[in-house]
Amino acid sequence: MSYGFGPASAAPASGLPWHDSLSVVLPYRLELESPVRALVLAVDVESYDDEDGLGWTYVASEAFTTGAGHEPASTAYEGRVAGGMIVNRQIGSDSFGRMAGVVGRVFGALPLVNSDGGLDALADRAVDGRRVVVRAGIATEDRDGRRSIDISTFGRLVETSGDTWGHGREQLTLTLRDSLARYRTAVQTARYAGTGGAEGPATLVGKTKPLTWGRCRTVPGVLLDAGRQIYQLHDGAIHAVDAVYDRGIGLEVTADVTGGYSGLVADTVPAGEVHTALDAGMFRLGSPPAGAVTADLRGGLLNEVLLYAEPWDDGDLWDDFGGWADTAEGPGYVETVGQIMLAAMMQSSRFGLDQIDGTSLDELDRVQPAPIGIHIASAGESPSLETVLAELAIGVGAVIGPDRLGRTQALRIDGPRSTTPVVLDDDAVLDVRRVDLAYGVPPLGWSLLCRRNWSGAARESDLAAGVPDERRAELLQAGFTAVFQEQARIVRHPTAKVAGLVPTHFDALEDAEAEAERLAELYAPGRILLEVVVKYLGSFTLGRTIEVRHGRYGLDEGRRFVVVGVREEYGVNRTTLRLFG
Repeated sequence: MSYGFGPASAAPASGLPWHDSLSVVLPYRLELESPVRALVLAVDVESYDDEDGLGWTYVASEAFTTGAGHEPASTAYEGRVAGGMIVNRQIGSDSFGRMAGVVGRVFGALPLVNSDGGLDALADRAVDGRRVVVRAGIATEDRDGRRSIDISTFGRLVETSGDTWGHGREQLTLTLRDSLARYRTAVQTARYAGTGGAEGPATLVGKTKPLTWGRCRTVPGVLLDAGRQIYQLHDGAIHAVDAVYDRGIGLEVTADVTGGYSGLVADTVPAGEVHTALDAGMFRLGSPPAGAVTADLRGGLLNEVLLYAEPWDDGDLWDDFGGWADTAEGPGYVETVGQIMLAAMMQSSRFGLDQIDGTSLDELDRVQPAPIGIHIASAGESPSLETVLAELAIGVGAVIGPDRLGRTQALRIDGPRSTTPVVLDDDAVLDVRRVDLAYGVPPLGWSLLCRRNWSGAARESDLAAGVPDERRAELLQAGFTAVFQEQARIVRHPTAKVAGLVPTHFDALEDAEAEAERLAELYAPGRILLEVVVKYLGSFTLGRTIEVRHGRYGLDEGRRFVVVGVREEYGVNRTTLRLFG
């Protein structure tokens, strides 16, 4: 048994117990050696009724009954699936056209035959937010042409949620909800009550509590108690407060107390000093400040117990090499992009760990281990989890979103890999067409914002006269700027410009410079985008390397691409791939 994603990691960076990634295993996959034939779709639909509660309806593209030992057992699937379902997964892009952000997933409606009225009662049952499981397999025929269907050989294609019913005389149409819905809730729901103490004054009533993960600089403190000069930086425990500033002048952090707000109230802080309460993300000044109070910190922890859904047959969990346990501990202080993504998802309280692909987060941290940080300020409304995850992903050139089974999966967009790819030639390809690149002219290079000033660029009047010149220059800008450019590209593309300024969350300038150089190579001149239509289903994932051999577009000898979009059409057994390379 191994832990983490691969040989570079001794243990899961995310803190999740290691587990095999769920995969779609279809009996006809055959490593793309033959196209799909006689595909059968089986759909399990969960619904709710006030009288009967939750129940399941089983429909398929042709009628069959499961065996006594199958799951579900001895169940009749009615042949009512009238048309094909479409699953479309596309990597998003930023304003330049760089592929990063949140994966979008769109489903076509699933029409069900209802000319006999057999589904009229189902149409009155609620399906919004209820599970929909789609499986596929092959019907076999004996020598006499008799067809048989064995659901135990079927593979899962999609797990998602229902939305609404579309009504017609001949058909009842089930629309399926984009599983990004759970991402569109607020990442922070805790708000200040404005009742004093740790809940702040009346001026804070209804405002969200701040969140800070990773390494963040010049974070504005939320003033909870003006009389005692108690401030909050994060809603929960943090790792360290490295510095506190008053109008840009550093104050000495001399002690840490326990007990959060109450501990700080009971404490005595000498004038000119700062005491922290790391267990509550707070600090207290020893004397009233002259102006704005900010802090550099290493933020929130993920120490709470993480509950995991049956990673082992006996229900036990391996607790980070500490022994057998019933629970798994989080990694503590988090400062890499995969860890902070996990912290944000757990903060939103909309995810169980069985809905997160921890292996993909570990791999993202393996290829991009640089320290980062993000601060979500106290405000009237919290940003959505989707917004926060998109910002984190864009900052490192990655994407995050639901996989085909609805689990959250992360992936950095890189060029085609050097490993042996899947090869698509004219036996597999139905059509190949070249597509315009979103960014048009390749960039001369990249400009990235890093080591961000989370209070924003200061004005001269905001800063004390004694702030050192180097520190003053740093505070008067939004952050540092990392630039990498290939000036020689001007010869080929005289209108090429440096792309940016791309906001990132890197703390170190050199890490941002390395990312700018990587982007320059990824979006170098000569890259092309293809749409390739193939006669296979269930065999392609985002980020996979594909080699295409075709008579057009210089593909005669084969060229490697990375999959950045997958559109599967189950009615016609066809997949359209969007390939970049």
